[in-house]
Amino acid sequence: MNAAIPIVVGLILLGVLVGIIFASLALQEWENRIAQMGGDLAYNGPGSPNFRLAPATPSGRPVRGTRGGDRASQDAAGLVLSGFDTGGARLRVAIDRTSAERSRWGLTFGRDGGCCDHVINDNAGALSRRHFRVSWNARDQGFEIEDLNSSSGTKVNGRVLRPFEKIAVPLPAKIDVGGRTQLDLTRG
Repeated sequence: MNAAIPIVVGLILLGVLVGIIFASLALQEWENRIAQMGGDLAYNGPGSPNFRLAPATPSGRPVRGTRGGDRASQDAAGLVLSGFDTGGARLRVAIDRTSAERSRWGLTFGRDGGCCDHVINDNAGALSRRHFRVSWNARDQGFEIEDLNSSSGTKVNGRVLRPFEKIAVPLPAKIDVGGRTQLDLTRG
């Protein structure tokens, strides 16, 4: 009976050690993925890592290209999402094809930094945790926008998007998020 106690304690310690190693590897993988998108992890208190976006280029401007046409110019120049959140803080996010492709499902926007790529501060409570997504459509060679089943909806140029409906991004576009936040989506 007494011989079993050290074995049990050893197995418990081994399990804890393996758990720590796996958690460390997972955190390192997420840091690498976020760094590839041009951001970093910021610690804002217990249990609340937050994603910060760095500029698309060192100058703060998206990469520009020379290809013509509406869809091709979306590919080359990228997009800029700009406006103000409900608290009046300026929001400006450069979106290029590379960043939209790195994330399997596209770039998500909403009020919760734990499950979105880009946080929009919401003092009015109108935004969902994951509100909308901008993604790259490789087949059509253009950007798409979709509502992520948000509680208060997303409008593109006045058109209400149904939940999970993807539409090609018309440029320029006025994006109404939750009825309280208006954003402009333009070429970079």
